Amino acid sequence: MNRALLCLAITTSAVFAQAPNPPHFEAADAHASDLSGNARSPFMAGPFVNGPRFEIRRATLLDLVTLGWSVRADKVVGGADWTNLDRFDILAQAPAAATAGDLRRMLQTLLADRFALKVHNDTQPQPALALVVAEGKKLHLKEAAGKGATGCKPQASAPGQGAGQIFFSNADGEVTSFNILPGNLVQYVCRNTTMRDFAASLAGMFGTDLGPNPVSDESGVAGAYDFDLKYSLNFGPARFGDAGERISFADAVEKQLGLKLAKRQVPMAVLVIDNVNRTPTPNPPGMTLSLPPLPTEFEVATVKPAPPDFRFAPFRPQRGSRVTIEGQPLMNLILRAWDLPGRDMVVGVPSSIESDRYTITAKAPTYGPDPDDASATSGTRRFQGVDPDSINVMLRNLLIERFKIKYHTEERPATAFVLTALKPKMKKADPSHRTGCHEGPGADGKDPRVNNPVASRLVTCENMTMKQFAQNLPMNAGGYFQGATMYDETGLDGAFDFTLNFSVAGMVNAGGRGGRGGDPGAAGIPEAGDPSGAVSLYEAIEKQLGLKLEKTKRPTHVLVIDHVEPKPADN
Repeated sequence: MNRALLCLAITTSAVFAQAPNPPHFEAADAHASDLSGNARSPFMAGPFVNGPRFEIRRATLLDLVTLGWSVRADKVVGGADWTNLDRFDILAQAPAAATAGDLRRMLQTLLADRFALKVHNDTQPQPALALVVAEGKKLHLKEAAGKGATGCKPQASAPGQGAGQIFFSNADGEVTSFNILPGNLVQYVCRNTTMRDFAASLAGMFGTDLGPNPVSDESGVAGAYDFDLKYSLNFGPARFGDAGERISFADAVEKQLGLKLAKRQVPMAVLVIDNVNRTPTPNPPGMTLSLPPLPTEFEVATVKPAPPDFRFAPFRPQRGSRVTIEGQPLMNLILRAWDLPGRDMVVGVPSSIESDRYTITAKAPTYGPDPDDASATSGTRRFQGVDPDSINVMLRNLLIERFKIKYHTEERPATAFVLTALKPKMKKADPSHRTGCHEGPGADGKDPRVNNPVASRLVTCENMTMKQFAQNLPMNAGGYFQGATMYDETGLDGAFDFTLNFSVAGMVNAGGRGGRGGDPGAAGIPEAGDPSGAVSLYEAIEKQLGLKLEKTKRPTHVLVIDHVEPKPADN
């Protein structure tokens, strides 16, 4: 097994305990992450394995534990509130013969040595759901004839009746294509299906949002049945048709089938954090990392104009050592190469830099088996060998060379956002909760997206200070800020629990970037509601949290382009 398989799918069946004599990295550095860059992503990056080089960037302690023990984050309990907030970088030197399992155990050892991490296996009650017969309800199930295919499949609409097509990847990675029916409805057709099989399939149905734990069958209903199930999606624009009365997945199960999803606390295997230090110990005296330096230039690269009608422009820089960037305006390439959050961070550019599109194909240096070579990985899944930060540096040097870019940086006023307090409506935090935000309902289970799917974002935050909320808001509300700096000026002390429901920026004001979508404007939030039912982030923060988010200008360093050629030099 190639050691590059460290990031294979997480599974709760892993053995949590360390071996008596776990392997060590030959040398390792662990320190707090530098998040001061203009557009630094707060998400973990990596692991990257390139020859002897093993690297993880911007990982929380929870990220490192889930990676080292191959366990889902919801199955890690205990630990201080900072374990899902503080971020760390790991740079290590691994033996050439290390396998994926070796690397995982080496990470366990590093966390024990440098963070004094102590964990143990346990079994604790975890929230789950059970399929039961609804009290006072009649079952609406037709006994199956016992022939034909079994299971539940999404129903495609008749020609001309579909409102939108969805490509859905289930838990097994299988991709299903089907239509959303008018009214944002999804219909599943179940044939020759037992209640046990139905319960097992519920978490894999599109848009059910039932959480990570499996649904058990406690209905007591024997035999196989034929039935249909139709429910409303918790997201989607109004253009999918007249919704009429919406029905949540749970209500659909009860009203249409006579069954019910009951909450349970089920004993499950967990990994308990007994002890961990917030600051890693210094590197051991005399420790040196004999690692190849991070690459700064591509081995080979071509830059070609994209066709004038080319509109699909994804970044695909992380597949092994190959880098493909298609149909991007030069402005976008500059923003990525210099790690800048938005257009107003670049000044002195000609209009062509915004319109002319280019496609770049390149190969980054590798210091071990080429991750793109299937024979080097024994035919298994390929792994990310070159990190995005290094790719940005290589891209920057490529642009400087081919477009003859000359530049300097200077401090100028740039867009920023300020969070202030009006009449706060948030509840004081339960200090036992781990600090962080996640997508989905809070402890009460209420999901306003059922009645207004245009407000498709539902962010639940626990044990968050306002400073932490402001720092994480650009991550949780992508599209509104384009990486602009957020400042907390609420004056509120302590931590809070709250839920925020809003629409993505492109849905506000008919998909426009102005107004309440991408820019609240100098005058603040408009009073009128969006006719589509969309709820802007600014409106949600004010009405739901009792806070206010305003756009302002604050000094920051910007990139000044002194010279750029209109066309790239020949390849």
